[in-house]
Amino acid sequence: MSFGWTRQPATKFIGFLESGDRKILLLGRFNTKSREDNLFDLSGYNLIKEPGINNDFILPEMRSRFSEIRLGFEQLKIIGLETGDRFFETYGPGNLIEGMDRPYERFHDYELLLVIIQGIDPDKYLHIHKGTPFYFLAWLAFAIRDYEKAVFYMDSALSEDKRKSPTEQFSSWIQNPAGKFFCLNPKDHTARIITQQLKDILESQFTRFNTISNLPTLLNVDSWVGNFVHPMIKAEKFPFVTSIYSYLLEFKDRHQMLNLKPLLDGSTEPYTVHLFKGGLIFESLMKHYYESRAKKLSECLKNEDFKRDFSLKLVDTSANSLREILDKIIDNTAATSFNTTSKLRNTTGHKLVWDKVFNLPENYQKLFEQELNAIFFVIGKQIEKGLAI
Repeated sequence: MSFGWTRQPATKFIGFLESGDRKILLLGRFNTKSREDNLFDLSGYNLIKEPGINNDFILPEMRSRFSEIRLGFEQLKIIGLETGDRFFETYGPGNLIEGMDRPYERFHDYELLLVIIQGIDPDKYLHIHKGTPFYFLAWLAFAIRDYEKAVFYMDSALSEDKRKSPTEQFSSWIQNPAGKFFCLNPKDHTARIITQQLKDILESQFTRFNTISNLPTLLNVDSWVGNFVHPMIKAEKFPFVTSIYSYLLEFKDRHQMLNLKPLLDGSTEPYTVHLFKGGLIFESLMKHYYESRAKKLSECLKNEDFKRDFSLKLVDTSANSLREILDKIIDNTAATSFNTTSKLRNTTGHKLVWDKVFNLPENYQKLFEQELNAIFFVIGKQIEKGLAI
């Protein structure tokens, strides 16, 4: 089922759903043709958070099965995991395995469905198994190219799978569909196409990196999943995995935007923020592996184990412009990637307006690849040392 769209000439107040300090205000009109089914045709609604917060959004006119959902959820008795699965199979809009059909509308309907049932009974919402809607939200977010939401909701689906099976071993629940996505396994699950796309992107970057890294242990999907993804998920350090995946996925979109409109003028915000994200991932990895108590990246870069691992003496962390950073990229060594990434972390982290280096898309690509090199060097060295966590 998918919520459909319709236009209604008039609205009337239907009522509130209350959840703690939050109210959902419903405005709509009765559908007289379906009165025997007690359905509503909503011409719009406002989600109002009280106190003191303005409307979050106002939707266009929409026909929904709200009262049917409300009644179904109110009467629902949670017996086991299958209770949630059956409920969301009944009321969720689903998706196409091959091709796309209104992915934004389907994404919106899934979020709306969750908003509605959360407002009806927050405690029941908390306990019902929500792996199915989170998985579909991730799949649909990928289709509309909102990659941060995609990996967030896929992580949420994985967390639901883990929560629903507290006695199961990691080797069991990681084989569920959300786990297969993070482990880059496109076999035997419905979101296999997006999983394959992510796997292809990562394999392409591994191939590029392995030709320049000179690390004795080459990065590949098997070593990445077995020595990085699995340990991070087991240790509940999901952000390391989700941030790298969204960072990789976002680059293609950003690069295409520059190809369509090279930035001779205009906003550099998408590229500056994306490069800042790469620098933040690098800093987080450095703190995780080398200096867990460090407050600044510069403290991590002085770590003796780090300098010994990469035969470094000093990493430069300051620059006056992005052009200066670009001009000092002389090779793809670990030293250059660490210098470049540290400077990008400190420049993009302080302001959005910088000199115009994004007039050439290859400049953005060069900076991105230097950051990714730094990330891969750190992870690759830990895999080589057998210290992935």
